[in-house]
Amino acid sequence: MAPATADALNRWLETEAASRDRSDHTVTAYRGDLVAFLQFIAAYWGEPVPPAALARLRQADMRAFAASERGRGLGARSLARRMSGVRSFLRWISDREGLDLSAALSTRSPKYSRSLPRPLTPLQAQDTLDRVADHATPWVGARDLAVLTLLWGSGLRISEALSLDGDDWPFPDG
Repeated sequence: MAPATADALNRWLETEAASRDRSDHTVTAYRGDLVAFLQFIAAYWGEPVPPAALARLRQADMRAFAASERGRGLGARSLARRMSGVRSFLRWISDREGLDLSAALSTRSPKYSRSLPRPLTPLQAQDTLDRVADHATPWVGARDLAVLTLLWGSGLRISEALSLDGDDWPFPDG
């Protein structure tokens, strides 16, 4: 990777971490995504890729990268995330360097189906409740059983259950 490109990548990652409040894991994933992309483009073009050379990127280059990643076994969801990170970097460097990267940025990510979580069967739910209630410390088992019963019985998300307080109790004298 060209030193100027590596420097630009590091500055972008610092910007993502600081101004967009990205987690360390996200920054690490973005680094891997961009290194893979920039290494691919350098090999594909047969030369190092300084930032100004990114203006040569076309849809065909982006598709070749996507095809290469799919050929290595990367799934559609992972490739979509990787391409999102690449496009984010390209938008950033386009603004900083004054490059026209519209051809590369117009490349679409692969489609993938978003599956909904499947509910437990009544037998699986009862088995889970039995396991939770059977704790070495009786009060812990009773607490966990009450929380799971509340979540499943009312359809609350964990964050919603955690935000409940005494004012939410429907019986003021209870």
